[in-house]
Amino acid sequence: MEKNCIWSSYFYHEWKNVYYVKNTYDYNKKTGNSKIYCVSVNGGNAKVVKTISKARIDSIYRYGDKLYLTVCKEKFDSTMYTYSLTTKKTKKIKDSCMIVDAYKRNAITLDESPTKNTYVVKTMDLITGKETRLAENCSGFLRVGKYIYYTSYTRYIRLGSQGTFVVKRANIDGSGVKTLTPQLTGVFQDMNSHSVTYTDSNGIKQIIRY
Repeated sequence: MEKNCIWSSYFYHEWKNVYYVKNTYDYNKKTGNSKIYCVSVNGGNAKVVKTISKARIDSIYRYGDKLYLTVCKEKFDSTMYTYSLTTKKTKKIKDSCMIVDAYKRNAITLDESPTKNTYVVKTMDLITGKETRLAENCSGFLRVGKYIYYTSYTRYIRLGSQGTFVVKRANIDGSGVKTLTPQLTGVFQDMNSHSVTYTDSNGIKQIIRY
């Protein structure tokens, strides 16, 4: 496969092809493009499915006959698009938003911020376009199967700074939200489906299991 590839997805209903992207776009020079390739998992030659000029594709996901793309012309200017593999048409879905993970018909999206602060995390139904807001101020999330684990802060803070937060779990469609921890104060470090790691106000590493 090519170098400079990003997160890609298989044909979920066929499990025989994979899509990936090669980016040559330069934000500063405003030159280059992004090409979406398709290749069989058994090997063979890759074919170009779509070329987007003077922009960078930062994520790609397939569901049904559509590719869901995050397209960026500037470093902090992401727009969600769909590309129909049937009609070959591109359609804009939402500005200032990026798809970061997905499971079947539901995607995890972030409303971008131009600064390194907590962000809004949502789930989106790719068929209906319905969004469910999970956290207004989030610093980290993790999808495990059909679940999403995420932090939810009491206020807007700079990433890597001390804050008060809880860890929650929800179904990928945004339902069944459950708070897994009491309020924790410190600097978030890492999380998985069983525990969260953070540094408390005394600089001591803490691991809380749930």
